[in-house]
Amino acid sequence: MLRKLLTFICILGTLFLNAQNKDSVKKTKLKTIETPADIKIDYTAIGADMPPLIGIPVDTLIQNGVIKKHKKSFLKKKRNTINDLNIITNKDLKIGANLFVMIFNPTCSHCVEETELLKKNVSLFHKSRLFMVANRSTAIYVTDFVKQRNTRKYPQITVAMDSTNFISQAYLYKALPQINVYDKNHKLLKSFCGDLPIDSLKQFIQ
Repeated sequence: MLRKLLTFICILGTLFLNAQNKDSVKKTKLKTIETPADIKIDYTAIGADMPPLIGIPVDTLIQNGVIKKHKKSFLKKKRNTINDLNIITNKDLKIGANLFVMIFNPTCSHCVEETELLKKNVSLFHKSRLFMVANRSTAIYVTDFVKQRNTRKYPQITVAMDSTNFISQAYLYKALPQINVYDKNHKLLKSFCGDLPIDSLKQFIQ
C-alpha cells in the first residue's frame, strides 16, 4: 500500500514539473515575440508604404499671412495646431497615378535648379503630381521660394511644410533634393538623390 502511495506521489510530482516547464517555455516564447509598437518600419525600402504625412500647404500660408504673423512659432520643433488652415494628408495625395515627393530645402541651389527643370517639363505630368515638402524650420524661406519660383502657377506642383516627421522617415540623408516616386497605392518605387536629369524620371511620369 505504501509503495502504491509513493508511486502515485511520484507521478503527481512529474506531472507538476512538466506543467511548470511548459508554462516556462510559453513565457519565454512570448517574451521574444515583438509587439507592433516594437517593430520599426523602414520607409526608405523599395516597396515600403509612404510615411504618414501632415503637410501645411505654403499657398494657404501665403494667402493668410500666417508665417509673417507667427514667424517664431513656425520655428519651434513642436507642432502647432492651426485649425483654420487646410492640411494635406496621405489620403489627399491618392491621385490614382504615380506620385513624386521631393524633399528639399528652399535655400539649396541644387533644389532650385531641380525645381526649374521640373517646371520646364511639367507638361509631362498628365496624371502624376509633384509634391514638394520642406522642413518646418525653413518656413520663413519657403514663402520666398514659392514666390520666386512661381510654383503656384502650376496645378501639378504643390509645395508644403512637413508638420510631422515625414522627412526624417523618408529621407536617405545623402543629398538634396531627394525625389521619392510612389505608385498609386503609395508604395515606394524609387528614390533619387541630388541633381537629376529629367530622363531619369520620365519612365515614372504618368
